[in-house]
Amino acid sequence: LSQMKYFKKKNAKADRASKNSQVLASPELPPRPRQVVFELPEYFEQQLYLRGIEPLSKKELLDKQQLFSEYKLKHKRSYKDEEEESLRLGHFMKNLELIDWFNYHSNRATFGVTSLADRSREEYFQFTSHRTDDFVESVKAGAEDGSSWDATFRGFSAYSTNYAAADHSGTRQDGKLSKEFDWRDYGVVTHVRNQGTCGDCWAVAATEDIEGVWAIATGKTPAQPLAELQVAACDAAENGCDGGIMSGAYQYVISQGGVMAEKEYPYSPAQGSGVLPQCPYRFLGSAQFAAQISSWTQVM
Repeated sequence: LSQMKYFKKKNAKADRASKNSQVLASPELPPRPRQVVFELPEYFEQQLYLRGIEPLSKKELLDKQQLFSEYKLKHKRSYKDEEEESLRLGHFMKNLELIDWFNYHSNRATFGVTSLADRSREEYFQFTSHRTDDFVESVKAGAEDGSSWDATFRGFSAYSTNYAAADHSGTRQDGKLSKEFDWRDYGVVTHVRNQGTCGDCWAVAATEDIEGVWAIATGKTPAQPLAELQVAACDAAENGCDGGIMSGAYQYVISQGGVMAEKEYPYSPAQGSGVLPQCPYRFLGSAQFAAQISSWTQVM
């Protein structure tokens, strides 16, 4: 595969979320008051009910605590002591207000409680922020033509488009363009990973990118899920659950010779808690890679 399309992804899940998906508030919104994030007026509360949405922040205290208990059970949350539990409950309450604020301001999506609902704004930003470096910024700015040592070392090649000469002979026929195009309909988009509290979105995004482009290039559909865990745990140049950059993930796959199928190295339950297993270097030596790339690029 001569070129690898590089897409800037802040969160591997959000890129492919449906209109009705439930997500936590974006950290890019303007800051809200510390004590009360959003005081829902009675009129707007009624508007939410008319849309079939229950204002979560308007529940009775006992109901909110019950909702928190259900949240802990569903997402297997346990806290070291009462102090931490009280802190997490406070974040949960504030996020209920944020959810109502988003539902009030949105007509296209419905927001609700997710696995990160007991996290603070700052913690959530750590899970979803996009990391970069000087080379990636140079690529984004269009200042990198692929000839530098850094580009060669990282496996980057400049994006190029070849245009075929137009053929004006024959009878003109007007075609019909489809109103939409969704790669999911063509079997090149795999399942969405739940990265939990592990900040390995850089590896998730790059791996899912490779899955789709490999399926398109080879014509083998449906796309085969690849071992994101291999990239996250074995790329020593990045920081695993503490973050990394997609270009580094591409560079790792190029230098390693490929990436395994997910069934060979499945996503670990422990990864959701922010702990990565040790890279199985011996296993990689005899691994049968399911996909390979030789370069990556940014589509302008």
